[in-house]
Amino acid sequence: MSKSIQPIRKYKMSDADLKQLADNILQLIDRDSAEFSDWGFSPSKQQEFTNQINAFISIRSDETLEGRQITATENKNAAREILETQMRFISLKAKLTFGANSGKFKEFGESGISTLSDNDIIRTARTVEYAADTYLSELSNVGLSVAKIQELKAAISNLDAAIDAQRKAITERDTSTHERVEAGNSLYELINRYAEIGKTIWYSTNESKYNDYIIYRSSSSSTPTDNGNPAPTPPEELKN
Repeated sequence: MSKSIQPIRKYKMSDADLKQLADNILQLIDRDSAEFSDWGFSPSKQQEFTNQINAFISIRSDETLEGRQITATENKNAAREILETQMRFISLKAKLTFGANSGKFKEFGESGISTLSDNDIIRTARTVEYAADTYLSELSNVGLSVAKIQELKAAISNLDAAIDAQRKAITERDTSTHERVEAGNSLYELINRYAEIGKTIWYSTNESKYNDYIIYRSSSSSTPTDNGNPAPTPPEELKN
């Protein structure tokens, strides 16, 4: 199943670090509220910033969705193993009864079921089910029964549902990743906007406060510190 094309992350830090950086910038703006008011920063814009932070952190983590995807895959594999066993059980009865080269045995579908795709094994299992129903009386001498056919039908339904659940888990993770990156990019753009304003405010008057608004500065680490500093490529600084 192909995935949709994901947007490119604009921030070179973890999602957790981005959230903390946003909190820090918001605290700095509160500290410098008098100066930011001259730039049109208002309670409504503060609420907008807070809303973007909350929207970002409300998206489920990839660890959660990856775990669900793994569980769904494990469930699908287990359901497939049960179905394969039952298909082999019935196909062997047909082979022993009708012969490997007989037309009736051919009606039980393809061999090499372990190599089939999930979709193909569902199709082949239904072929086995139909043939088993058709030749039930002839195969009863080798142990085939209505109960065994019902077990096969249930196994087909279980695998079909497990395949759907796996696809849903993959789609949910893919969609959530897309949403998380887009929300992160939007938040990062807002952080940059206010960081640039903060640097402009303190550019020639307070070096310490100016530095508080530097998101990235020359460093071997790409992870900002708690005060929103360090990382690789420093941004374009304001010039005289």
